Amino acid sequence: MRFYFDIDDDYYSARDEDGIELASDEAARHHANKVASSIACDLFDASGSQLTVTVRDSTRPLFALVITLSVTHFALSGSSAPA
Repeated sequence: MRFYFDIDDDYYSARDEDGIELASDEAARHHANKVASSIACDLFDASGSQLTVTVRDSTRPLFALVITLSVTHFALSGSSAPA
């Protein structure tokens, strides 16, 4: 079955026009994880906060993998929180 992996983040959006042949939905989920992981490192280094990989077949979206980065600063004991 052919799966397509569309990418959206804070800076970029791309629709996969080629897709790849994979054996199952599970294989597509695994591939989506790999795609998202490789993109997330660069995105979060650029201060991005969210990445979505939408997996679809030739007729409809099947699922979306969403990665969100959130940073919370905690004050050290005896010091004040950064302004």
